[in-house]
Amino acid sequence: MAKKKKKKKVGKPAFKPEQYEIWLDELRPHLVLGCTLRRAIELSGLMKHKNVLYGYYRDNEEFRDKIDGFRATPGEKVNEALATLVVDITDKIKRKEVISSDDIKILHQFSEKHRTSQPFFVSRTETAEADPDQFGKVVDTPKIEYLVPKPVKKKKAKKDEKNKKPADNPKPED
Repeated sequence: MAKKKKKKKVGKPAFKPEQYEIWLDELRPHLVLGCTLRRAIELSGLMKHKNVLYGYYRDNEEFRDKIDGFRATPGEKVNEALATLVVDITDKIKRKEVISSDDIKILHQFSEKHRTSQPFFVSRTETAEADPDQFGKVVDTPKIEYLVPKPVKKKKAKKDEKNKKPADNPKPED
């Protein structure tokens, strides 16, 4: 039997995991500010390694979790600050202090936007399925029946002879 020849790998050799950690350290300052991975790569000067970084992000769960964790930092800080403000406001309410309009706005924002408040405060919206062939077309034309009101007869007022005004041009009597 003939031996199978090994196929030579084409392309650049793979980078070592240590290199990805070095790149991650370079990306970190931009990722913690909420930049997208692409923007962080651009700001870090790693555009020539963009495809390699994207591929490693896609294939390596640990690397992906680190990047996603860094990118979540601004949201976590805002969440922490809002939660602290809400606790302070509820303490004011418990002490029966007057809360400001800004405090009310914070509570309103928190109740509408925060994920833990959504089951309590967010309005439910329903969607209906639409037939794409009928979308944007008039499906049914409504029939409008106009009810014509009956003419109203005006009552003739009876005039008293006493209240009757003399005619401006009286007819001569013969």
